[in-house]
Amino acid sequence: MSALEKLHYVGKQAAAEILRQYDTIPPFGIILDRNGDPVTHYPDSSQLADSSDAFGSMCNLVLDYLQAAADQGEATALALVTEMGSGDQIGFAVQVEVPGTVRLLLYPCRRQGSEWIVEEPIQDESGAILFDEDAFPFWK
Repeated sequence: MSALEKLHYVGKQAAAEILRQYDTIPPFGIILDRNGDPVTHYPDSSQLADSSDAFGSMCNLVLDYLQAAADQGEATALALVTEMGSGDQIGFAVQVEVPGTVRLLLYPCRRQGSEWIVEEPIQDESGAILFDEDAFPFWK
């Protein structure tokens, strides 16, 4: 399994479990360390600088963590996972980066009774990324 595939898998599984438990998916990050093992980072909500934009602040904490991991050579691959939604549509995005490649998969989700069903992913072919181009790529 490639680093891209591994992080997409780990990100999908973690996000689906969080959604099932909490009905929401706060932003989080995952790195593959130098041994190829996934390390998940959930931001500490006590570190939020601006409570009026908790989602944006949490994203910034995750992006800072991922950038530090890339800069310090601790990571061979990075992933940003976050909830996406519009109106009554919900899903989550798993954006993975390895040096030279960024891939974004969108996972639509739907409620069936009391359970969440994660649909097949949609791969964004447009080259879109989750945040502005200043944040990605981490390896410049």
